[in-house]
Amino acid sequence: MSNNQKHPTLLNMPLEVANQILEKLEPIYQLTSRKVCKCLKTSVDKLGTHFYSITFHILSREAHIQLNGTEIKYIDAPNASTYVIYNEQKKIIQGENFINLAFNDLQLLLKNPISKFEFLEDKSIQDNGLRLLDVMKQNGRVHLKSIKFSHCSIDDVLPIFPYLNAQVVEEIELYFFKSADGFDRIRDLDQWKNAKSFTYYSLVPMENNQTMHMFHFEHFTLTLDKFLLQDAIQIRDNVLNRSTFEICNINFRASNATPSEIAKVFKSDYTDDDGDFLWTNDCKTWLICSHHEFFSCSET
Repeated sequence: MSNNQKHPTLLNMPLEVANQILEKLEPIYQLTSRKVCKCLKTSVDKLGTHFYSITFHILSREAHIQLNGTEIKYIDAPNASTYVIYNEQKKIIQGENFINLAFNDLQLLLKNPISKFEFLEDKSIQDNGLRLLDVMKQNGRVHLKSIKFSHCSIDDVLPIFPYLNAQVVEEIELYFFKSADGFDRIRDLDQWKNAKSFTYYSLVPMENNQTMHMFHFEHFTLTLDKFLLQDAIQIRDNVLNRSTFEICNINFRASNATPSEIAKVFKSDYTDDDGDFLWTNDCKTWLICSHHEFFSCSET
């Protein structure tokens, strides 16, 4: 047999062979295989990759994608290139900006249904909401059960929601937002109306008049400027009489009532300054927690 015989390589591998190989790989290895050669990239894009949870974190000179808890790092490298680090192995991608590379991979990942997607943006860098919006637009309706944004603004995320399948979204989480201004616009969206759970947790509180708009959720957590006695009465008379409601947590900076006065909305003979107690209405038994700057009620 001639020693000059050419052996098959990744570069000339038939697509059907690449597909057979990729189908046997874990999703995380399928994604990293895209960077080996065009043949594998085409095959991975055709097959799609499936993950339960995706976290996308942008820093000043790098981006991280966590896939079911496993992390891939995209780090700025000299000559407009990118270091891709996974499983303690480093590969350099020549001529590819780290942000562009990370968002391109994210676009592929979001083509398939995902249970939880989290988008974190370092507060010291420029907004990347438009880049995420472009990803959503290219994918059409994105199927996410839970979406979480951190260190963004209402203006960043508002255009993104219409690209989420409103019949699939169950949980919306907003953490450490720069401002709550414009929040009313989110309430008009079908994604908001159909969701079952909402969280707004931030150093910048929402206005207290937002509480009444949370009553259709099964769970909600809020950071408010003020929690009023009237809010507690509305929760008692409205929310706690709904069979689907389960829990709310409210952090607040000020109130027009003491913790004891708020507790008496539920238990008229309550005597402690603040604390936790059980209260029963016609529907369920609830654990009520009334403290300085914190109120909660949860189904027992």
